[in-house]
Amino acid sequence: MKNGMKTIFVVFMIAISLYFLLSFFISFNDSDFTTETVIYSSYSDYIDISGIAIRDEVMISADSEEIEDVIYYVENGDRVPVGSVVATYNTNAVGDSDFDNILYINNKIEQLSASIDTAIMYNTDTIDSQIKNEINTILDCREGGSLYEILKNVDNLQVLFNKSDISVNGDSYYVGVLDSYTNQKESLLSGSNSDEKDVIANTSGYFCVSCDGYESISPPGYLDITVDLYNSLISFEPQSVPENVVGKVQKVASWYFVSLLDTSDASNLTVGGLANIEIDFPESGKELISFYVQDISNSVNDKSAVVFRCETTTGDTVSLRKTDAKLMKRSYNGFKIDSDALRIVDDEYGVYVLSAQRVIFKPVEILYSNDDFLIVDAAGTGSRALTSKDEVIIGGKDLYNGKIVNR
Repeated sequence: MKNGMKTIFVVFMIAISLYFLLSFFISFNDSDFTTETVIYSSYSDYIDISGIAIRDEVMISADSEEIEDVIYYVENGDRVPVGSVVATYNTNAVGDSDFDNILYINNKIEQLSASIDTAIMYNTDTIDSQIKNEINTILDCREGGSLYEILKNVDNLQVLFNKSDISVNGDSYYVGVLDSYTNQKESLLSGSNSDEKDVIANTSGYFCVSCDGYESISPPGYLDITVDLYNSLISFEPQSVPENVVGKVQKVASWYFVSLLDTSDASNLTVGGLANIEIDFPESGKELISFYVQDISNSVNDKSAVVFRCETTTGDTVSLRKTDAKLMKRSYNGFKIDSDALRIVDDEYGVYVLSAQRVIFKPVEILYSNDDFLIVDAAGTGSRALTSKDEVIIGGKDLYNGKIVNR
């Protein structure tokens, strides 16, 4: 009898041992999942909008009715004083070859004039530092700058090299080259019987080379906005632009963007508060611009018109008119994790983290989620707090806190 009981006990213990060994083996080798390193990230949620930009702007015209071969001395967004020369034109057309030469000569004259006029204001150390900064700017432009920006920076670099030489050797050589280019230009103009004339800025402000027929719109008439006013603004028929108009000047730095939003979205805005709008510019690409909310209309059919005010003007914004854009609803800062990493354990949201082959459950607070990923904040403390560089488990099955796995 005793031998029988002993045999049963031994068999029972062997069975128990095999069970635990098998469970451990399965647990240790269960690696049907991937891991992803946690990173702290920012994400912004946007809504699509459209609208129209309005400014206080004045067109600039040449004195002659018919103009040829306009050459600009300023670019979009440049600040111009009243009475300054913004462009020149000819009363008779210059041949294509001569016109190209004049453009080249004008660029050289501008470089040399800038070099000679300001060289005495700089010492060698200052110029050397500026040269290094300009070279770095050109290198940075390779990543996302426009061709115009790169060429402008190259011109600036040439001026700095000229200044460096002048500060050591004097400006007599550069004065001679400047006189030579000036004489070449006069010869080209006289050979074509063309009379070059200046175009003068009739007001100070920010220059724009193009006009689109919306310049007569006066911002004060739309700052106390209604849905009807927005509809009349967006359906405004642009006026014809006279042929002798060579550009326009935006009088002040501030300008406005007027849009129609769902009232539910407009209700999240506050008059006087900040709003960020992303605009995709043809030349420079996407840019996030800060605005103030100038006015919000009453709701009509669940729609509200909104006036946004921007206090800065650039070469991109000065020519902006009707465009699609994205209004930032909210920005989230937290840990970015894959949607498949989220778990619910004991009615608590969290993720499983792999640490030294051990599975640890770490609670999280969901800040934002979509089908692909989540932005979360750590909800645990101590060793249960999610941190950057944690290895979050994606997928897998039969996971639990404390499980040992072989990876």
